[in-house]
Amino acid sequence: MPGRPLLFRVVERKTDLPNVDNGAYESGFTRLSRAMPQDTHQAEKEYIIRHVTLSEGNSGRSPFLSTSASFLWCMWEAGRRAQKQKKRGVSILILDASPLEHDGLLRRLVDAPYREWFLGTKFYTWIDNSREVLVKNSIPRSSVIGRIQYADIQKNPLPFYPLDHRFEYWNAPHAGKASYGSFSLREGDVLVRFRSNTHATNFDSVIQFVRALNSSGAFPQDVAFSIAENLVFACANGILGAQPYQAMFDELRGSILSLEFGV
Repeated sequence: MPGRPLLFRVVERKTDLPNVDNGAYESGFTRLSRAMPQDTHQAEKEYIIRHVTLSEGNSGRSPFLSTSASFLWCMWEAGRRAQKQKKRGVSILILDASPLEHDGLLRRLVDAPYREWFLGTKFYTWIDNSREVLVKNSIPRSSVIGRIQYADIQKNPLPFYPLDHRFEYWNAPHAGKASYGSFSLREGDVLVRFRSNTHATNFDSVIQFVRALNSSGAFPQDVAFSIAENLVFACANGILGAQPYQAMFDELRGSILSLEFGV
């Protein structure tokens, strides 16, 4: 069972506002029925740079919506909003990337030419951390295939992603969107903890975590597997071809085929 290509978007009460008529999550431009003055490569470049580098929100000022290809980063971002910024109703939307990719709406900032636009700036590392993928115009309702409440992550924490530390422990002595030193610290700690565990322990932890998040059967089995795969990929630091991580994926696939995942 191949994993489904997913993206994730962190929202809270003030940003969890789909269009009441069609259920789509819309960019500021789309909400205001605006378009780029010239829909050219140069104009898009300017708007992407502006979207990433603005220190405050993009409401009404961007034709793009931010998503991420990393569930690990979204867990951290959801915690940052819930615990540091005291946002309410924080959750992670699960998005099917395939139709968005097919329609040419995705801009994966870690790829060329986008990443090079930020070379020599503090945002170059931030793009690596967040694995940001911009969606042009809107995310249709049909692409939103699930939702995970941050409160459920807090109730079912991963052993290699402990939530019992004071949040300030992870907070680097920098302010602003671009520093994300606290994510770097968190990621480094997660990698050490993950590698210090046995293969069996990591496998069981990821399986139990995703099953708990999907206890109501809110999203399909292949989506559950893809979230587990995404987490292992990040925690293994992208090393998928070597044992024991490849064996772990094989077991994840087998578990989803043999178990009623999330039921």
